[in-house]
Amino acid sequence: WISFLAGAVFGAPRASALIALSITLGGSVCFHTSSHLGGALAERVWPEKTAAFRAEVRRRRGSLLNFILFLRLTPFVPNTVVNVLSPVVGVPYRVFALATGVGTLPQNFITAAVGTRLAAATSFADLADWRSAAFGVVAGVVAVAPAVMSGEEGKRLKAAMGGKTTGKGHGRREGVRRSPR
Repeated sequence: WISFLAGAVFGAPRASALIALSITLGGSVCFHTSSHLGGALAERVWPEKTAAFRAEVRRRRGSLLNFILFLRLTPFVPNTVVNVLSPVVGVPYRVFALATGVGTLPQNFITAAVGTRLAAATSFADLADWRSAAFGVVAGVVAVAPAVMSGEEGKRLKAAMGGKTTGKGHGRREGVRRSPR
């Protein structure tokens, strides 16, 4: 909600920068708190996620910025997990902060632009036009493209961060029991 309000008050470009700054600062506080206090707790609360994230970070050490940027741009992994586990698994702060600031810009701009449009609207017709619809479609395609273009990569990432999936592609987590039908 604050992103919409910032867009209405400051306009989309300025609001996007302010939102990115506040998200980066908030994530940084979480990162540093976790680096000092959260290692053992993260290992206890999310042992599988921690191990999987650590393995991915090791594997992608040469392109770590791209990996963390991918996590920020796609909706697969909750930001809380990235914020808390990054220092625990060895992601350098500079990589974390840069990927957070840059990776949240597209979403920030979209929400701020919606706030700007809402503030200027006098009727529903002001909000519904072909440019808005086209922008929504393009933004959706851009947001989903990384996952679609690397289907196997996306599956492995979802499995690593959200629990193991079965080989049948149904997205079930191993160890989760389902009631008989």
